[in-house]
Amino acid sequence: MVWNYRVIKMSDQDEEEWIGICEVFYNDKDEPILYSSPVCVSGESLDDLDITLYNMVESLGKPILTKEDFK
Repeated sequence: MVWNYRVIKMSDQDEEEWIGICEVFYNDKDEPILYSSPVCVSGESLDDLDITLYNMVESLGKPILTKEDFK
């Protein structure tokens, strides 16, 4: 299963919208099927943090996903 970081638009119980960076998983047709809770930046080294932050910044250039984008 393939995954990457993506920005997801969500809403809370009061219908207030907010966005977060989540891990998004895709099926064989490259369709998003599952996403995690918003992620934090952690790792075993500074290099790990650098790679994670780079990939998160890349997600900012992609379209924002919503719940409706997941089947």
